Amino acid sequence: MKTRPRLLALLLALALAGCYVHARPYHGHHGPPPEGQPPPEGQPPPPPPEGQPPPPQPTEQPQGEPVRVRAPSAPDQPMLTVSVSPSSVRRGEDTTVFVTPYQTDVTIYLNGRALPKRVGTNAFTITIPADGTSGYVEVEWGGRRFRSGYVTVVD
Repeated sequence: MKTRPRLLALLLALALAGCYVHARPYHGHHGPPPEGQPPPEGQPPPPPPEGQPPPPQPTEQPQGEPVRVRAPSAPDQPMLTVSVSPSSVRRGEDTTVFVTPYQTDVTIYLNGRALPKRVGTNAFTITIPADGTSGYVEVEWGGRRFRSGYVTVVD
């Protein structure tokens, strides 16, 4: 049944987003409910096969009560804010990349291309390559990339 993994993925995504989820059995649109599942509301249960005792009746559970599921907390990794000044630069000139909170173990990219950096006391200096083009400066830290505003490379 292909819909069950999709449904579980959707419920997990909603739970991670902190949404409330009402848990109710799903029986599809056609046919009897799966074995061991109660019939849809308003339908009598099917009779047991000959020679077998009737199935135990489900215990009454409150309906419509929201269940809030919390995902395990993510590792404490802050978000980085990245800015570039000046944001309009000529090829071969330097620009300063500010990262807040300041981290030294980063990789800096311009249009997906890693650039060498000079580490300052609270910022980085990069040189726009001779063949560099306008685009976004991104800082990679802890396996994640953080994007600055658009940088215009002028002739």
